[in-house]
Amino acid sequence: MISGKMANTTQYFVPLIFQKIMNRNFSGELVLSGPNYEKRLYFRQGNLVNAKSNLFDERIGVFLFLIGKISEEQYEYLSGLVQGIGDEVGEILIQSHFITREDLNYVNQHLFQKIAVNAFQLVSPVYRLNTGDPPPFESEFIIPVPPIIIEGVRKIGDLSFFKKKIQFLAPVLLDLPESFQKVLSVKQIELYHGIRQCGTMSNAEIISALNLNPNVYWRDLLVFSLFELVDFKKHVVKTNYSEEIQELIELNRKLDDPAIDKFELISMDRDISIKQLDHRMTQVMKKYDEKRFGSAEAPEIKKIAALVSEKLRRLHKTLTRELQSGMSGVDMGSEHLLDLGPQFNVSDGESGAGSRIE
Repeated sequence: MISGKMANTTQYFVPLIFQKIMNRNFSGELVLSGPNYEKRLYFRQGNLVNAKSNLFDERIGVFLFLIGKISEEQYEYLSGLVQGIGDEVGEILIQSHFITREDLNYVNQHLFQKIAVNAFQLVSPVYRLNTGDPPPFESEFIIPVPPIIIEGVRKIGDLSFFKKKIQFLAPVLLDLPESFQKVLSVKQIELYHGIRQCGTMSNAEIISALNLNPNVYWRDLLVFSLFELVDFKKHVVKTNYSEEIQELIELNRKLDDPAIDKFELISMDRDISIKQLDHRMTQVMKKYDEKRFGSAEAPEIKKIAALVSEKLRRLHKTLTRELQSGMSGVDMGSEHLLDLGPQFNVSDGESGAGSRIE
């Protein structure tokens, strides 16, 4: 038996328990408990087979009512039974002709998975792993753990512990095994290959370069980590960036921030002429022209510069229209700078050339 209390104020360790169960093909019982709840999850050879919970919305009678399998009148009739053992309540439901055996099997399978998935929301539970083949259950299913991990990670409210440890490290991803291609979503697979194409960029740089939603990125990266598909370099990537490269990365972030005044961003007042705007934007675009960035050691910087170049061209058009219309505020609206397309569509002839940064 292994037992203990998970670290305070973090939900990071619940997924680690499920990772251990998956990797070791664990057979036995996982007990998670707190002041007002207790969950018991039963596994056979790494698969969830049964689950019990005393949480209100994880009782079978309540769950049946919530998903519309029984009516309000039937639920009220069962109100004295919802705290009973799931198998007992299920049999009573069948004998009362409220549901069929097929309904019960369907509900139990989804309820067991829900109990497991919701465990990822728990903060600092006391846990206990009891090793050994669990007894046979009247309601028993083979529910793989990987889909539970994927869905459970979406339930985690606080990813700061995971994020702080790795945001300035570079993810190193393996070739994606076929078994996980069947489990991950299309978007997760696209992100996986996108990260691999970023070379030695840190996680923080990847989010900026690929214009990703940070919350989605950190959750999917945690999934990749739990599946042991990614490692992280033990040193901070590119700490020797020149000041211009640091400015490039910061500009890329600011161009996407709707709260930042774009005239201030290019160091210009709102009462400038269009000719002055053209001159200033030409200067800025020359400074951050993608041709000036990137080398054999840092091709990822050129990718960020390509993004910035395209965003600056769009910004130039938007600010020109703003000056022509005489409006007092800039509404990016449909000109929002995130939608650049997969290849960025950056032409080579619109920006002046400068010295190359190696």
